[in-house]
Amino acid sequence: CYLKNSLERLYVDVSKSKRLSFHLGSKLVRGAYMPRERARAIAKGYVSPIHDTIQETHDCYNNAMEYLLRQMKSTKSPSIKVMCASHNRESIELSIKLFHELGLSNDSCDGLSFAQLYGMADDLTIPLGENGGKGYSVYKYLPYGQIKEVVPYLLRRAQENADVLGKSKYEMELLFDELKDRCKIL
Repeated sequence: CYLKNSLERLYVDVSKSKRLSFHLGSKLVRGAYMPRERARAIAKGYVSPIHDTIQETHDCYNNAMEYLLRQMKSTKSPSIKVMCASHNRESIELSIKLFHELGLSNDSCDGLSFAQLYGMADDLTIPLGENGGKGYSVYKYLPYGQIKEVVPYLLRRAQENADVLGKSKYEMELLFDELKDRCKIL
């Protein structure tokens, strides 16, 4: 959702899935190529294709999620499934709230699921996973491969999620509180 034309591309994909009667699965991500895309646009002399601010990217992500969930509600067949691949608390909470406000459920299969990078935002993942009865699945993914491929990927994720990394102190406090609670039991 970091690209300015993300929503338009999503509208085309949903329209095409309806017209051609195929199931649409969408893994919604923010993206992490901003500095590289900006530099390329400057070097090649064209307007940058990415949003000018991180807030515009957040807004685009949340609007895309709302659009997909509303389409999921209005489209019975073919079906639409969406994965909220985010470490952003606001986006996750918005997705869950809207999912339930629209009366959606995942009785037969996952219409809404969540994915996060292993080791990031566990304070969000754990409650989502414990809430399995609410009808959504949660996935943690672990990139693997050659170091020259994995490290740049992880650095992009870290850059994209700088706000998440800033929460480290908060997560450490949560872990410390949990440890204290567990020690009381012993």
